[in-house]
Parts: sequence; C-alpha cells; structure tokens
Amino acid sequence: MRKDRLMAIALSVAFGLGMIVVGGNAYAASGEKVFNTCKGCHTIKKGGRNKFGPNLFGAFGRQAGTAKGYKYRGLKGADWKWNETSLNAWLTNPTKFIKSKGRKRTAMSKRVRKAADRKAVIGYLKKMR
Repeated sequence: MRKDRLMAIALSVAFGLGMIVVGGNAYAASGEKVFNTCKGCHTIKKGGRNKFGPNLFGAFGRQAGTAKGYKYRGLKGADWKWNETSLNAWLTNPTKFIKSKGRKRTAMSKRVRKAADRKAVIGYLKKMR
C-alpha cells in the first residue's frame, strides 16, 4: 500500500512538472500565432531581413534600437533592453512608452490589447533568440 501511495505522489509531481514545460511551450506557440499579425512589418528569423520594422529575432534581452542593419529614428541611442517589463509596456501602447522614455515618436502603432496575448508574444520572443 505504501508503494502505491509513493507511486501516486511521484506520478503527480512528474505530471505537474510536465504541465509547466508544456505550458511554457503553449505560450510560445500561441505567441507565434499572435505574432502573425506583426509579420506585415517584422520578420523573426535568424539572419532575416528587416522590413518596415526590424527583424525581431534575438530582440528579447537585446539593447533597444540595435537590430543589425535597421535604420532607427525614435529608438536610436536607446538606453534600455527589451525584457518582460519593457516589452509589455511597449506592446500595450508604443506611443505612450516611447514618450515615457523621453523620445518623440515611433513608427510602431500596433497595440496588443489583451494581456494574455502580450504575455504570449513575449514568450515567443524569448524563444526566438
């Protein structure tokens, strides 16, 4: 009977850990789906070309305004890195975010209104580096 109880506990823990891993991948997968609305202006491929907006491969953790080969205006010389906090604020309202950083403008006008979608996109950006 004791072995059965230990086995049940072990399976519960293993299942729970598996759900954590699957949940993280689920955010990345749903983030990729949400990111499809961004593909008109951005690529997200290693070595991918810039479009109207920069290639976002490797953007998470990178200094803002430094995508290779992209000619920045509003983010040129930015003094922050893209992390969960900055990306969440940026995706919520790019214009408000850029002004909070003492900048005048950004060409980015797309807002990601749902918090769950922002979280998913950020998870996808984390994965794509």
